[in-house]
Amino acid sequence: DTDVNAVKERGAAVVDGGISLVLERKESDVTKFMLVMKECLAQGKVSMESVAMGLRDPLEFLRDVEIDAPLASKFMARMIAEWMTATPQGEDGKALSFSLFLQAPEYFKTDGRPAEFLKQVLASYKNMDNTIVDEHVDVVSQLMTEEERNTHTDIRGWLESP
Repeated sequence: DTDVNAVKERGAAVVDGGISLVLERKESDVTKFMLVMKECLAQGKVSMESVAMGLRDPLEFLRDVEIDAPLASKFMARMIAEWMTATPQGEDGKALSFSLFLQAPEYFKTDGRPAEFLKQVLASYKNMDNTIVDEHVDVVSQLMTEEERNTHTDIRGWLESP
């Protein structure tokens, strides 16, 4: 059990480090990182649980990174959308769960404009020929501010709008 946790923690460190590196680079670097991650997931070298763990710090500091790297949220949204469609080997073979955002770091949930970011994730997800489902709407609605709920009363419509 200790070995399994160590493997997951190492995988999370790879994900965290990789994301942190490519968020401040070019889109081609994001593409290369995602190719490596896709292969790691396909071979069972990194688990989707490690991906979820490795997203914590990059999510927490995303808005700070954006100050110096304005495309960071676009890149992060694309990576998450790709992991939402991934089919990793091992475990249960499931892709990244959208509900992980409900357990995101507190700073991301309070100051990171999570609903706006998740709309960006879902835009990338839709661009990959996927459909927004009830789970997505439910998660976003739980992370919206009162002001956002008043502005966007039709949450699904808002998420599906360009």
